[in-house]
Amino acid sequence: GELHAHLLTKLPADMPAAKRIVGTWKQAASHAVRVELPGKVWSEGCDAKVVRNPAHRVEIHPYILGHDCEGAWIWSGCEDVRLVPW
Repeated sequence: GELHAHLLTKLPADMPAAKRIVGTWKQAASHAVRVELPGKVWSEGCDAKVVRNPAHRVEIHPYILGHDCEGAWIWSGCEDVRLVPW
């Protein structure tokens, strides 16, 4: 697949507000690489999913890390997501 990103982060429960925040991140990243990668870097919008509970969050972490084989850029700020307070 094409290069893509998955994020596991805490955002407002209000989905339009959360998508606006992600949009600002995408804009900042696009501006940061515009010399090296001119043109469109990101697709429009985002496919946000709500994390239902702490157990669901623990399930999502390895799912995201496993997407490197599909072309996703992977970075994790923690080794064990269970240790990160939510």
